[in-house]
Amino acid sequence: MSFKFQLPSLTENMSNQQLRSYLQQMSEQLEYALNNMTVDSFTPQAKEQLIDNSAEATAEQVNESAANLRAMIIKNAEVIESAMDELSRTMHGEYTALSSQFGQYRETTDARITENATGITQAYSYASSIDTKYNTVTGDTNTALENLRDGAVAANSNYRVDTQAYIKTGLLYYDGLIPIYGVGVGQDIETSLGNRTGLYAVYTAGEMAFYKNDHKIAYFQNDKLFVVDAEFAHSIKMGDWLLEQDDVHGFSIKYLGA
Repeated sequence: MSFKFQLPSLTENMSNQQLRSYLQQMSEQLEYALNNMTVDSFTPQAKEQLIDNSAEATAEQVNESAANLRAMIIKNAEVIESAMDELSRTMHGEYTALSSQFGQYRETTDARITENATGITQAYSYASSIDTKYNTVTGDTNTALENLRDGAVAANSNYRVDTQAYIKTGLLYYDGLIPIYGVGVGQDIETSLGNRTGLYAVYTAGEMAFYKNDHKIAYFQNDKLFVVDAEFAHSIKMGDWLLEQDDVHGFSIKYLGA
């Protein structure tokens, strides 16, 4: 079965009413064509591709198309309505220790917990500092202490750690139009010696994944483990075979079957 569209030609001088009528005719003819389409309506190449496609691949294509359509609707929407209840709590803590011999240690912690219909987000901030030049008598951080016993401590007269972390439970992301619920854990660390950022893990019903700087470096999915780099401390067992560390030869392979 073949379809032939008969639509008026578009011109720059068309009125809004004419353009609306044009789009209405196109919509009706497309709807008729889609409702009456069979495999024989496609070219031989398209037929072969349709037959070869698995149900899973077809569902994935439909899911992707639906997600793109949702994005276009939101992007071009004239009216957007959103309503969500939300509860939020903020907590703060401080800790300070002073030593006339070794200096000052200070620690501050903050937590913000937000609950709404999509889940619970716990955001944490942590900051700590060691200042070996802090004089507990004068409060002067520029006065060097004379009785420092550890030269290494004196060399690192100021050491600081800053951490931003979060734990999110609930709706994490969408796979097309399918909402994926689980637990996300992330942490960014900055110290006086350097940074370690972009570390987070995602736990869902179908996957456990680990990320570094937005790159997936390891994950469990569909009964399989995928790892970018792996390190085993002693041995690996695969079926009836054992690969293990050997003090004499470096490593050995043993058959454990009967």
